[in-house]
Amino acid sequence: MAVTKEEQISEKIVQIEQEMDALVSKCRELGKTKAQTEWEKERRITSEKFDRLVVVAEGRDEISKAVLLRGLKRCWMRFHVVRKLADLGIIVVFDARGKMLPIPGYLRRYFRGIHQN
Repeated sequence: MAVTKEEQISEKIVQIEQEMDALVSKCRELGKTKAQTEWEKERRITSEKFDRLVVVAEGRDEISKAVLLRGLKRCWMRFHVVRKLADLGIIVVFDARGKMLPIPGYLRRYFRGIHQN
């Protein structure tokens, strides 16, 4: 049975929220209170955005759903990379709340290699 776009969108939102929760926990564990505060704000802003995006997921426009899903995949990848850096003890915060920093290509390749091993 094929997975619908709505299910994929829902699953990706859950994955992103799990990454954000793990990142906040990692900041707390490392004693980085300023970074923890920033990530908690980012988590709140992102969750509010997701609440508004649910309307698109529930609609009938398949193109909008595809664009949303692609954006969520990119968002998840960025959070995943930042969490992997946090696991290494490197805490990254965004330059502005609600905006994701672009992840350089060499970092993507590096973490893909780690993820595949």
